[in-house]
Amino acid sequence: MKYYELVITVVNKLVFGMIIMGESVNGRKNLMEKLKDSF
Repeated sequence: MKYYELVITVVNKLVFGMIIMGESVNGRKNLMEKLKDSF
């Protein structure tokens, strides 16, 4: 894996984490349902 690919992966995880943390309780439930549907 190239260095910049690693950086992009880390940034994506941080952004995704911030989105999850920033969601309200209802938003988090909806997000979990979407994740379940995707699996």
